[in-house]
Amino acid sequence: MIFVCEPQCRGTSHEKVNSGFLTLVRRAFPDDTIRFYADTSHFTHLSSILAHDGIAIDRLEHRAFDVRDALSVRGAIAQYRQLDRMLADAVANGAERVLLLSSNPVLLHLLKRLRMKPAFAALHVAIVLHADLEDVANDSFTPTPTTTVAEPTLLEKLRSIRVTELPAKVGALVARRASARYASLWQMRFREREQLEWRHDPRISYIALSPHVRANAAKYVDVDALNVHVVEMPINLAAPQPAPANTQLKLATFGYGDPASLRRVVDELDRLKLARPYEIRIIGMDNRSLENHPRVVCPSPGKPLARAEMERYAEDIDGFLIPYERGRYRLSCSGAIFEALSYVKPVFHIGNPCVTQFDPPDAPIGFSADTLEDLAHVIAPMIDDVGAARQALATRRDNIMRLRARLGMDALAPKLRAAFV
Repeated sequence: MIFVCEPQCRGTSHEKVNSGFLTLVRRAFPDDTIRFYADTSHFTHLSSILAHDGIAIDRLEHRAFDVRDALSVRGAIAQYRQLDRMLADAVANGAERVLLLSSNPVLLHLLKRLRMKPAFAALHVAIVLHADLEDVANDSFTPTPTTTVAEPTLLEKLRSIRVTELPAKVGALVARRASARYASLWQMRFREREQLEWRHDPRISYIALSPHVRANAAKYVDVDALNVHVVEMPINLAAPQPAPANTQLKLATFGYGDPASLRRVVDELDRLKLARPYEIRIIGMDNRSLENHPRVVCPSPGKPLARAEMERYAEDIDGFLIPYERGRYRLSCSGAIFEALSYVKPVFHIGNPCVTQFDPPDAPIGFSADTLEDLAHVIAPMIDDVGAARQALATRRDNIMRLRARLGMDALAPKLRAAFV
């Protein structure tokens, strides 16, 4: 039996990577029953996405794990008790392996305190690394960079609020700021590097979701001593579809996206005064600042799309725009690049390390430039002559297909097993 736990996600959060990990665990350990501790809402969504992807996982048992915010005394106590219960269950069932699909410095501290108990010492725990690892590069705690857009001015916000709503709005704002300040105290007290190195032992290992994560982390921590392994982000890849035959170039952002960066690309394309039409489709819900642009289409502004709808809107797209700056995803991995691989879409990017890891010069899967404005100049000739661009796009689709074979579940299974050696 192998135990798997998702201690942080509710609902649809991380649904593709976590459903992929469940699939990978079954492939890597075919004889083991999988006991999965997760929030019930998360398990429901994972079951739905697995059914959508046509994946059946036998001998998968769910146990409820009530996800709490660990950045508080009450939340930390609740998480400690639940982790204790799960580890005791693992020992009682003779399990030797526990896989945590996410963590944070507080949870890592709690887990290591639990491992001081002699009963838990023999368990081998592997922990998937996500965005919290970014903080090992910082001298003092700095929040992980996220998508930004221009905020409305205070006057604009006030104009949008009815007088009767003002007390509740002010109260909610004060509560959010107090909560954020309280959480920041915990984040400054429990730092990622300190918790990684504190009471480390050989039966704790970590999983980086891309080779660039391990390589960059090595500048700040001893990745060999900490048993940091690489298992590229496992997702169940969609069946490849024929290349689209568009008469005009169609690009898209997929998922969260970055509307502020996309705006810079679109503004530069506007300055070039292109004669041919094109479309940039936002396959997500965030089109802020781009609502009225005639070449930008958002099928579901402000409302999440179901996975089937996202896939439908991606079918006729020539390539995915991944406009993240180079400072993002240095020590973590975006799912955007794996979505592009799943749907066999060449990528357009500006050298983000998470993307360049999979876009080598000798087998490119995309098109890159130094800046967002330069990227617009790469795109412009393809808009002007989409027919001439087809060969370059086809070459990259071929390279994506070869890369998919190297990142399939059969190829990743030995890497996951190695994380437990």
